[in-house]
Amino acid sequence: MLAVLIPVLVVAAVLITRWQYDHTRRAQVADLLRRATEARASVANLAQRDAQRQALRQAVDLANQALALAPDEVAAQQLRQKAMQELDQASNVRRLYTMWELVDLGNDPQAPANPSRLLVEGSDLIILDATADRVYRRRLNEAGDALQPPGPDAVLVQKGQTTGAIAVGELVDLLWMPIGGERTRASLMVVERNGSLLEWAPGQGLGVLPVANAAAWKKPVAAGGYNGNLYLLDAQASRILKYVATAQGYTNPPVDYIQPAAQIDLSGAVDMAIDGNIYVLMADGSIVKFLTGERQPFSIVNLDEPLKNPVALVASGTDDAHGYLYVADAGLARVVQLTKTGEFLRQFKAPEGQLQLQGLRGLYVDEARQRLYLASGSKVYMAPLSQSGAPQPAATPAG
Repeated sequence: MLAVLIPVLVVAAVLITRWQYDHTRRAQVADLLRRATEARASVANLAQRDAQRQALRQAVDLANQALALAPDEVAAQQLRQKAMQELDQASNVRRLYTMWELVDLGNDPQAPANPSRLLVEGSDLIILDATADRVYRRRLNEAGDALQPPGPDAVLVQKGQTTGAIAVGELVDLLWMPIGGERTRASLMVVERNGSLLEWAPGQGLGVLPVANAAAWKKPVAAGGYNGNLYLLDAQASRILKYVATAQGYTNPPVDYIQPAAQIDLSGAVDMAIDGNIYVLMADGSIVKFLTGERQPFSIVNLDEPLKNPVALVASGTDDAHGYLYVADAGLARVVQLTKTGEFLRQFKAPEGQLQLQGLRGLYVDEARQRLYLASGSKVYMAPLSQSGAPQPAATPAG
C-alpha cells in the first residue's frame, strides 16, 4: 500500500503546488491589469501633459509586467497596445513604419562600417564613414527609395590615398559649400584631421584647398558652410573658426566667430548646424545658439524626455522663418524635431520592437522632397517625412 500511496501523494503534492502557483500568478496578473487600467483611465482627469505621459508609461510598465508572467494574456496585450498608442499621441511620436534600407556598408569585409554623416545633393547620396575613414558617393533613383549600382567613384576619398601633395589622414566631417563671396562654384568639402580641406565637384575630381593656420586646430568635430565661408567647430579649443573664402581657397587666417571674452565652454560639443544662426549641439543634450557671434536665448521646451545621447544636428531652411531643427538622439533611438526657438514639435521612432535606429549616428533631412535619411549601425535608411509646425520670425545672417 505504501508503494502505491507514495507516488499518488507525490503527484497530488505536485498538482496542488502547481495549482497554487497558477492561482497566485493569475491573481498577480489580474492585479497588474487592474492597476494598469486604473493608470490609463486616470489620464482623463489629468490636465498636465507630463502627468498624462507619466500615467501612460505606468500603464505600459504594468502591462509589461503582466505579460512577463502571462505572455499569451490577450487582455494585457490589448491594454498595452492601447496605452502605447495613447502615449505616442501624447508624446507627438510618429512611427516610421516605412523605411527603405538604401545600403549596408558592413558588406565590405576590408573595413568596419559606421556611417556618421549624410548629405544629399541632387541625386547624389554622400556618406562619411569616420570609422573606416571613407567618403562614399552613391546615386539615388528617382523615387529616392533605392540606390543605383555603384559607379567607379563610389569611394570618393579614403584614408591613406595620396591627393595632391598630401596623404589623406583621418576624416572629420563633410559639407556642401555653396557659392558665396569669391567662391564661384558649389562643391563638396571634406575636413581632414591633419588640417587639409579636400574638395570634390562633379566633373572636377578631387583636389586640396589651402587652409590658413590649420596647424593650430586642436580637436575639430564639425564643419559648416554659409555664404561661401567655412566654419570649423574646434571643441577642445572651445572655438568656432570662421574662414572667409578667397579665390584660392581659405588662405586668410581665421577669425573667432565667438569672441574669446565670452568664455563659452564648447568642450562638450558634438555637432553644429548653420542657417544664418549657428547652433551647437552639446553632449548633455543642450543646444547653444549664436547670431553674429553673440549667444542667443535658446532652450528646448515641451520635450517628453530629455535628449539622452545626441549625435547629430540638422538645420533646414536659411533663417528662423524657414525650416526646423532636427536632432538625432542615439540614446533613445529617435529623431526630434524642434522649431528654431526650441519648441518641441514631434519625434520620429522606429515601429515598436524594431531595432533599425538602435545604432543611430547620422541624419539628413530633405524637406523639399519630404525625405528623412538615417545612418544607423552599418546601414543607411530613407523614410518619408511629412511637414508640420508653424514658421518663426526671421533672423539676420550669422556673419
